[in-house]
Amino acid sequence: MKTTTHKIIIITITVFFIVTSVTALFFMPDTVPVHWGANGDADRFGKKYESLLAPLMAVIICIGMLFSAKYGTNNKENKNDNEKLLYIVCECLLSILFVMNIYVLYAMINNIQNLYTMKIDIGKLTLVLFGLLMVISGNFMPKAKKNPYIGFRTPTTMKNDDVWKKSQRFAGISFIAGGFVNIIASIFLTGVPCLFVLMAVILVVITSGLIYTSKFKDKDKDK
Repeated sequence: MKTTTHKIIIITITVFFIVTSVTALFFMPDTVPVHWGANGDADRFGKKYESLLAPLMAVIICIGMLFSAKYGTNNKENKNDNEKLLYIVCECLLSILFVMNIYVLYAMINNIQNLYTMKIDIGKLTLVLFGLLMVISGNFMPKAKKNPYIGFRTPTTMKNDDVWKKSQRFAGISFIAGGFVNIIASIFLTGVPCLFVLMAVILVVITSGLIYTSKFKDKDKDK
């Protein structure tokens, strides 16, 4: 897929983000729930226009990722590969945020006081979406060349190309495994436990990556 096509997809998702959020304003009461606690209960109410913060964030992500993809590397050899990967990551991230935003807009329009009373459980939805994001990210990690934006980046993994490749391969497998754990857990769990599983999986994945890369600390730096 050409980079131009990726740009069109990213901009299209962002436009849909804006259009759906603005359209939803016409169906909302003036005061709506704008935040829900971990137990699902609405714990803060505000003006319906606060819902526009989500599309604003989408615009910032869109501009930031497009800029990073275009100017994020000075290495001409790796530039095209990393540019496409950044576009794909941006597409996935914006798509997931778009789905979450639709969910929240529905809750605002219907004045939902507890998210766990909705037909689609917020805990399950969060596990599935973040699980998919981890699987997709893990699949692309080994393909990323050394860069300052995407991948499992620590001072150790940025040491040289060999360390980078081995670290991304390990992190990619960990992310994919963690993503599938989240998706499978969503079948059996609902509500708050889903959030605990998500945090535990992320912690294990990151910790295992740090432990694995720590063995490269004593290797020589790039020539």
